[in-house]
Amino acid sequence: MKKVDRTVILPLSKRRPRRGPISIIREHYLRDDIPCRMKQCGICNQELSDTQCMLTDDLSHYLLPDVNVVERFHEVLEYPTLRGLIITQTASDNLKYSVSYTKFMRFMKSLSVPSKSSVHFPNEHQLETYVEQEPTETIDDWEQKLTMLAAKWYYRHIEMLGLVDKVKLVLITEECKDYAEVLTSCPLIQISTLSEYLQSHHGSSSSIYELHQSLVAVQTESKDEEVPKGQSSITGYTEYLNDDQLEEGIEKGSLVTGEIRVSKFHRNEAFVKPRNSRIYTDIATEPIAKQDVLIHGIVHRNRSITGDIVCVQLLDRSEWKGVTRKLPSRDNDESHDESCDNPRPTGRVVGILLRSNRDIIASFPEESASSNYKLEKVLVIPYDIRIPKIRISTRLSNELKHHRIVVRFDNWDINSYYPNGHFVRSIGPIGDTETEIQAILIENELSTSSFTQSILSELPDGDSWKIEEKELKNRIDLRESHLIYSIDPKGCEDVDDTLSVRSLRKVIELGVHIADVSYFVRSGSYTDREARERSTTVYLADRRYDMLPAVLSSNLCSLLSNVDRYAVSVLCRLNPRDFSIESVSVRRTIIRSAYKLTYEVAQDLFEDKDDKYIIDSIPELSESKLTPSELAKKVSDLRQSIKKLVEIARVLREKRNRNGAVELEGVEVKIQMTDKDNIDDIIPKKVLEVHETVAECMIFANELVAKDISLHLPSKALLRSHAAPPQDQFSLLKSCASARNYTIDARSNFKLAQSLNKAVDVTDPEVNKVLRMLATQAMIQALYTSTGPGSNHHLSHYGLGIKHYTHFTSPIRRYADLLVHRQLLSIYDKGRSDDVIPDDSELQRICEHMNDKKRAAKRAQLESSALFQGLYFLNASRAGTVTEAIVYNIRANGVMAYSPRYGIQSPVYFKDKSGRLVLSPKVDDPNTLNWIEGSITFNDHSIKVTTHHSSFTISLFDHILVSVKVDSTSPAHPHKISLELNQCTPIKLSTGDHQKEGKTTSKDIIKVLRSEEEAKRDKDTSEMLSEEYKQQEHTLYTIINKMHYIGIRDY
Repeated sequence: MKKVDRTVILPLSKRRPRRGPISIIREHYLRDDIPCRMKQCGICNQELSDTQCMLTDDLSHYLLPDVNVVERFHEVLEYPTLRGLIITQTASDNLKYSVSYTKFMRFMKSLSVPSKSSVHFPNEHQLETYVEQEPTETIDDWEQKLTMLAAKWYYRHIEMLGLVDKVKLVLITEECKDYAEVLTSCPLIQISTLSEYLQSHHGSSSSIYELHQSLVAVQTESKDEEVPKGQSSITGYTEYLNDDQLEEGIEKGSLVTGEIRVSKFHRNEAFVKPRNSRIYTDIATEPIAKQDVLIHGIVHRNRSITGDIVCVQLLDRSEWKGVTRKLPSRDNDESHDESCDNPRPTGRVVGILLRSNRDIIASFPEESASSNYKLEKVLVIPYDIRIPKIRISTRLSNELKHHRIVVRFDNWDINSYYPNGHFVRSIGPIGDTETEIQAILIENELSTSSFTQSILSELPDGDSWKIEEKELKNRIDLRESHLIYSIDPKGCEDVDDTLSVRSLRKVIELGVHIADVSYFVRSGSYTDREARERSTTVYLADRRYDMLPAVLSSNLCSLLSNVDRYAVSVLCRLNPRDFSIESVSVRRTIIRSAYKLTYEVAQDLFEDKDDKYIIDSIPELSESKLTPSELAKKVSDLRQSIKKLVEIARVLREKRNRNGAVELEGVEVKIQMTDKDNIDDIIPKKVLEVHETVAECMIFANELVAKDISLHLPSKALLRSHAAPPQDQFSLLKSCASARNYTIDARSNFKLAQSLNKAVDVTDPEVNKVLRMLATQAMIQALYTSTGPGSNHHLSHYGLGIKHYTHFTSPIRRYADLLVHRQLLSIYDKGRSDDVIPDDSELQRICEHMNDKKRAAKRAQLESSALFQGLYFLNASRAGTVTEAIVYNIRANGVMAYSPRYGIQSPVYFKDKSGRLVLSPKVDDPNTLNWIEGSITFNDHSIKVTTHHSSFTISLFDHILVSVKVDSTSPAHPHKISLELNQCTPIKLSTGDHQKEGKTTSKDIIKVLRSEEEAKRDKDTSEMLSEEYKQQEHTLYTIINKMHYIGIRDY
């Protein structure tokens, strides 16, 4: 082994964008035992597992691309059909440090797929393939020399193995002549350009060749571009500040840095949440309270795309703008709007620190199709309306005219209104369900690929697995001593949690038993790395994508009935009088759940339904061979356990409410599906008390665990934090409440909860629901965070009224819970686990990743629900369905309303683009509105429409009749569900009508953070409307979540 010093350049990253890379010196070790990873090789000491990627013996040739090819065409090399790649460390390091860390990670992940039969060769650590760079040698010449050494080394291996006639080595380069002159000693090494290779082995009509040609076109254009100084006279865009200017402005606080987010509803408006640690200033150097900066208009956005990390310079205060109060235009018209809020800090983008570099779904415009098969420039239309059209070069505009395609952003010329990009691949025909689902997943950067063989080989066999003898000795066996059961939605397979309650001599023991996933998923394993990357199970309207392989999520970790399972149990002994805590014990256990109950059956048990009905509803009883008396005893024991559980949960909930928990109530609807492409109905659904009982038990366990890890791991405990919202975010809630003479005091969570409890209209229960939804709109998002000094988040949980809170109860579907299990067991199970607990800095990075993935999964779930709702209403028999909606916001050109019956929230327009006003549906055509001349006056509480025929007024909380419409005129974008006014006067419903519309009768208000939690089975937080949501369900919490994006201050 040989050691040398080497300069290494650290890359830019989204978390640490700066003006340039950092150079450091590291010790560099050279070895002579690095294997070639050729399957046929017996020369190398290849101590590799069968699951590691190898150059398999079915390959007729190996491909060794040089540094330049990997840098320019790494996306081509990622194609699954391009096999037998040898990627040198020299090439991968250049991609990592000189191009993009994100692109490097994506490229390396593609190499790790076993079916690709490709390897990464650490040539710079192999003694025979590394030489130091000479003082007068350019970096390009040095990298070329290292590539040639690697090629010669592999060629000698092939020669020594006698495989010269069977396996060829092809060096892929754009500099064929340079390599040919040097590699004369290895005449059998074939040298080819990537274009030549693809044409001869894949054909000029292949999608991989199309990608290559698209990249070549973009790169050729980029070389020819001249960047003008100052401002473009064509587009109005300005030149970006140079690195030194950006660095200086950030340090002084005169520039704001952060991620730019373009509004989905007013594309002229974008916002940047400042990341600067100090208070920033405007161009007059006057300090400004930190708040999101408005970027008004595409010129001031200056070629940035939503998701980019940008530098922003504030405009003079006289140029500040307010956020529009108009409803978003139906046709996305961005005409000037005089109806705006008060001016707020407004700026312009002066630099891009980091491009988002994500895949973009797009489609071809109708008029772009060409019959000739020539490379042509086309403006494709992105799926995301916030992204401008992208110019790509392609020959497939006719062939893929009705397909959704993946494109990637390359650059944006200052003189062009549109950015340049390149075609990557097609994902399928527009309108096909699988295509639309894939579009949603790709847009949200969610990984749903199959688990690799490397991961699956780590896991035990699900059929033959059994309890290990050593675990019997090291765990507490609860199989005979405890009546344990789960309560879940119908059809649930990934059962994270079970419950038990026992009456002992002087105490009541409440048991919360959670699947011991950490036993099967060890830190640092392939399974653990993949789980960390995914971070969460993704629940869509018709399916789910698991965080863990099915052998764990649906089998060995799932706490199914009548099977032995490992668990981590929180056993809490309570005083039987007031259920105060006497003691808490956390143990690794072995359990056997007796019953897998549904919420409905558990509620029936609580409500003393007939024993025969109960027995018939529980398979573990109905399919048993017990005598009638034995069955009666089983039902009695289970019923008493459920009742005690409900009793405990009521007390626990009341204690939280006294501590200031802010809770909400709402209507929930369920999508009934007959198959993956068809929705049978959308119906209201009642929330059961058992839902809240289970949720409360999970919150209780999460709080106990949070206290423990915070006490024992004060510098690196993983918590779920929720900060108090700024007072100005309650302005809309207060304004709406004042319309009914209610006063909202939001100075604390306790006062807010009290105010909402008092804001009740006995004649219309929907008023309180709307106010609670507006309270949700004001909330800040809950986040995962570390308790260490690196965290900049609050550690308490405002919404739940809890000082310390975490996620512990769902480790099958949330990586955060798995980490919390490891932290907890490092305290209570010392010496038995070899899991590594991340330190504060690493944990904070993981938390940021989990927060990103949680938000992405939430967006995908909302979008998939909207997809299937659109399919439901596109059915001819449901066209123009008339339903009731409730007004919750007044805007300059209409109102915002939601329909409890169908779980839809939407603008209801009173004015069209030409300024005409809605009167009513036409008598001869009820599906068409009358639009006539008139005027609109409005304030925060009502809107009045006046025409020469008549006038009408709509106020906050009014019930109006609307028609459900689906806009499918733009195939480039997803279907858009909207509501249209059906009757110009408000309606009043009787109490019975309210019940029909799905009014809930829960006496306890449902939790405020439901907009941040999964749509399925999030029993361990009270942030959900209900705990009964199958994969096919769509709930009002999605409406509440969307209210964060639509409204006076939504973006």
